[in-house]
Amino acid sequence: MIVSHKHKFIFLKTHKTATQSFYNAIKPYLGADDVSLGDQRVADASHNRDKHPSEHRYIDTSLNIDQVFPTGLTGKEMQDKMGNHMPWFVVKQIVGDDIWDNYTKFSIEREPRDRLVSLYYFLERTFAHPTLYRINPNSELIKNNSELIKGHGKTNSDGTRLFYKFADPDMTALAYDPEGCRRYFEDWLLCQLMCERLPLTDVSTYSAEIVPRERELLLESNNKNGLQATYMNHDDKPKLHVGNSRYVVCPHVDDDVILFDRQFHNPEAAGYGRYLSMEGQCRFLNYGYYHDGTQLQIDHLVPYSGDVSTNYNNFFKKYDIDIQFAPGEFWGASLNTESRKDLKNLKPKEWWLQGEKQDEINVYLEQTFGFLNNYL
Repeated sequence: MIVSHKHKFIFLKTHKTATQSFYNAIKPYLGADDVSLGDQRVADASHNRDKHPSEHRYIDTSLNIDQVFPTGLTGKEMQDKMGNHMPWFVVKQIVGDDIWDNYTKFSIEREPRDRLVSLYYFLERTFAHPTLYRINPNSELIKNNSELIKGHGKTNSDGTRLFYKFADPDMTALAYDPEGCRRYFEDWLLCQLMCERLPLTDVSTYSAEIVPRERELLLESNNKNGLQATYMNHDDKPKLHVGNSRYVVCPHVDDDVILFDRQFHNPEAAGYGRYLSMEGQCRFLNYGYYHDGTQLQIDHLVPYSGDVSTNYNNFFKKYDIDIQFAPGEFWGASLNTESRKDLKNLKPKEWWLQGEKQDEINVYLEQTFGFLNNYL
């Protein structure tokens, strides 16, 4: 959150909407007593790329995180429990009714289909990253000494290599079997869309304590609806161990390719990280940060589309807030421009949503996110 006493506004942070960049861009405009619950050490990805770690630059997007509000609470206390993303009712509890009622409250939101595809690339990097796969040891590609692949690692006693990858360094599962990867995306999306909803106005929904219950609901949704979103649980499928990493077959993707199973060796029973790409209903739904499930709880929702800086400027002008980003200023302060720099062979949003289950997906998307048509 950002609470600006100087400009009398409250900003609520959402996911996959360049909010960290907004924190960085808006900080010079904030007053000496304003509060920004940003990060104290954010890597400047654009600057750091291809530089030695000794040359890396880090930016502090936080400000006055220990400031005590009239309620006796500080933002830092809740940030330590929940991180930087806090729903409206938690922020209201921190700042108190007087500030909440008299300040202009706003957030930013992205067209749901666009945001969900971006979220998929961010959380399911396995499918589009050229290092997070191996060739199935049972593949005919290995048996036939295909020129498409080459061996890596130490040589085994039979003369074979420890593992194989495609000879093309940019090859990914998505490039090798795009239709299979799209089928997985559809199940990944439907598993969450069809999952039992956690209460939007319960603070536990936005904290780590809900994770065990959420896993139960996701597995229930997967099994009840005949989906295969949790492919890493298929213990009967071929797998490869390389050091502490395991690679498994995804039922949707050609068996030639096996995919990285994140943190399977974690001693926790369910393996923290294994379901990370689906955990976080608050992140998946996003609107719980500013909506109670029935109505908007803020004054304005800035659309994350087109020229985002212009959209922010239009908001500032509408509410007589004395801030205007100069051309290029907002994206010039971006801290996340390279979140996909290692991903290859990406497909456009429209392609992902034109698969075999597109009609079913569209029905659930409209049921879940249709209300946003009134704001975006």
